[in-house]
Amino acid sequence: MAQGPNNGLLERARANGALLGTDLHSHVLPGIDDGARSTADSLAMLSLLASLGYERVITTPHVMEGAYPNSPETISEARQSLEELPPGLQLFAAGEYMLDEGLMRILEAGDILTLGGRHVLVECPFQQPWPGYREMIFEMQLREYVPVLAHPERYPYWMADPRGLFSLLDAGVLFQVNLMSLGGRYGPEVRRQAESLLQRGMVSYLGSDLHTVASAPDLIRGLASAAVTVHAPRMANRHL
Repeated sequence: MAQGPNNGLLERARANGALLGTDLHSHVLPGIDDGARSTADSLAMLSLLASLGYERVITTPHVMEGAYPNSPETISEARQSLEELPPGLQLFAAGEYMLDEGLMRILEAGDILTLGGRHVLVECPFQQPWPGYREMIFEMQLREYVPVLAHPERYPYWMADPRGLFSLLDAGVLFQVNLMSLGGRYGPEVRRQAESLLQRGMVSYLGSDLHTVASAPDLIRGLASAAVTVHAPRMANRHL
């Protein structure tokens, strides 16, 4: 590799990626949500993750009634279309489930894909949470699922009043912060919120939330950040 001013940044990113081992939030399956559009896109994104030290990718296409009505069947079909992977990389598929009434129907049908064990990646709308989201979390827990909230640092209503996040944590919800938030992709306020959640010990997982290979600079900056270097050793990514 040619020497350059970014080599130190890249090496830190690779070291931290290898330490995390597993990326549990991405949109790399082709043509089923707002992530990869083609097999070529998918392979470029997976090659990026492999180059950053990851050994396993649990990709999580959106499951959102109306917008992305994915199912285990559509997700499995998209996964099977990726026959050749970067050397040394394992690829598994789960989902990122919107906390809304559509999720209740999925739960009742037992048609849910987990990150591993009983852990399920969930998200809220960015404008405001669905009014029944707390009851939905309770229903998941009654069925012995463990909700993992994606990118808690990005919701404006919880940035303004983080007591809602404290309440979710007390209720047994686990948090997954986006690495690109720490890389500054979503602005300084989101980065500060992500850093604060890490410093408070509220985060269990770090994920890429990769939608396109064009986000590589933000992902590298996030992986190489001081916050990730400090907190990556206690993340639970490898335990999924």
